[in-house]
Order: sequence, then structure tokens, then C-alpha cells
Amino acid sequence: MAQAREYDPINNRMDQLDILTLCSPAETPLFTSAPKYRRVRSDVFEYYGDNLDDVNISTIADGRDVDGFADKTKNRTKIQQRTQKQFSAWKVSRGQQKDADPAGVTDEVSRAKMLATLELKRNMEASLCSDQEAEWVSDDLGNHMRCLGKFLDETNENIPENLRMSADAKSSTSTLSETSFRAVLQAAYEGTGNANAKFRLFAMPELQNAITGFSRTSSDTNNILQAQMLSGAREITCSVKVYNSDYGIALVVPTLFLGYKSDGTRDANAKKLGYLCNMDHLAISFNENLWNEEYPDLGGGRRGAVWVKYALINKCPKAMGKFGN
Repeated sequence: MAQAREYDPINNRMDQLDILTLCSPAETPLFTSAPKYRRVRSDVFEYYGDNLDDVNISTIADGRDVDGFADKTKNRTKIQQRTQKQFSAWKVSRGQQKDADPAGVTDEVSRAKMLATLELKRNMEASLCSDQEAEWVSDDLGNHMRCLGKFLDETNENIPENLRMSADAKSSTSTLSETSFRAVLQAAYEGTGNANAKFRLFAMPELQNAITGFSRTSSDTNNILQAQMLSGAREITCSVKVYNSDYGIALVVPTLFLGYKSDGTRDANAKKLGYLCNMDHLAISFNENLWNEEYPDLGGGRRGAVWVKYALINKCPKAMGKFGN
């Protein structure tokens, strides 16, 4: 009896599903949620912060004239910032554009432009959340802007002392408890006196895990909440996304882009980082918004780059906080 036999035909095109998946992190929560401020018109610019005089409860007798006057601008300080320019380049060879037929791609040039734009947004997010200081770097690299890691640094002498983040607004993730978390919110509240602030806490994975631990009953989370599962229930919720405190509401936003240094390397403890931001005082200003340029094809194929020129504005660092190692 003859047996059926399967052959491997030569030159037959393998069946491929028309699917192409983007498999790298591309969510940019700070870039997406930060307000966009009007265009700045200089590579180096300054903005100002006013502070009130100390509380004075002295009185004055009836009939006495005021004999002392105060300049109300004497407490005004300025923050200097720089714009920085970034780009993401792309190239598609002639053979790649005309002869290749990969699954999921109808136009390689359009796909390359889209990927370059996504990469630029991701690079911007990493820059915004990095430890860069505002400085001129070199003729090749140009300006660095001051980024969130340096704005939220209680030791940064480039930030005026009366606008600087409080030392009490910083906590370690490794030893984080609900008490120390609340202390950071309290310090941010004491900076401005706004007990109704709406914070966004951009949190790396280990900080997110530590905050979620507040919802569980154990010795290292202060036993603040015990959740009981009802009979017949099939869902257990053990996640903290919103923390409603006496000093404001903190929305916990997971991110993967904190902890980069000015040289592009990553802090060893990056997964423990978190930046508590009052979004009323944070903004991104575009000197030039994202734009795409295509350059002449000199024989190797179509090529171009996506560009942006922008700066981060933090109007009141003392209204914010930080979590670290």
C-alpha cells in the first residue's frame, strides 16, 4: 500500500501572516500629559518666580502713619533654561522599497518615517526625565536643557534656594512605607500651601510595586488596608493607581524612561525612581515642533530625519517630590 509523503517544494513563498508588531516600549506619559507652553524664541531663556515675605503678625496703632515700605520684587528669583535639539534619522534603500515585500508593510518609507517619529518621542521622554543640567556641551552636541532629574534635586545650586525642592520631599524606594510616602506629599504641600494639588507620580516598576504594597496586609506596609475576597468572586484587585491624601491626590503613572544620565547611560537604580509632579507647574515649550525633512537620494535610497527643538519648564520645583534608591 502506497504511503502519503510530504515534499518541501523549492522556491514556494512561505505563507506569512500580514502582521507586523511593534515590540519595544513606546508609551511616553510625561511628554503626552505635560501642558504645552507658548513658543520660546531663544536658545537660552529665563523665567521668574515670586515669593511672599515671611508672615508678619505685628500691629499698628490707630492714627499712626506707615513709616516703612517694602519692595515686593525683592524676593523674585529667576531660573535659566536652554532649548535642545534632537533628531531621529531614517533611510530606505531602493531595493528595500521596490523589491522587498515584507509582511505587514505596504510602504517602507512611510513605515520608516513613523518609526523615526516614535523613536524621537521616546528619546524626548528619556531626555525630559533624565539628569541633564542646562549647559552648552560642544559645537557638535549644542545645548542640553535642564531636565526633571535636576529640577527635582534639593542640592542643585543652579535652582534658586527659595524655589528649590525641599530635602523633605525626597524618599527612598527601598525603605518606602505609607508614612514616608505621605511625608513627601506633605513636603510638596508645604512648598505652596495647596492641599488640593493634583499630582502625577511618574513611577518606575519597583516604585510602583512598593506603592501597590500599601494595599496588602504585612509588616512592611503598615497594615493600612486589608482586602477580603467575597465568596464567589473571581477577581482580586491589588493595585494602587490613585492615592488620595490630606495634601493632594497623586495619580500613579507607570513609566520605563526615568534614570538616564547626560551621557546616555542608565542609572543602576533606575527601576526605583519616581518623580512627583504638580502638572500645574510643569510644561513643555517648543521652539520648533516635530517636523520631517527628506534629503536628496544620492544613489543609496530615500533618506531623511525627524527633528524637534524644545525645552522643559518647571515653574515651581518646591511643589514637587522625588523617590529614589
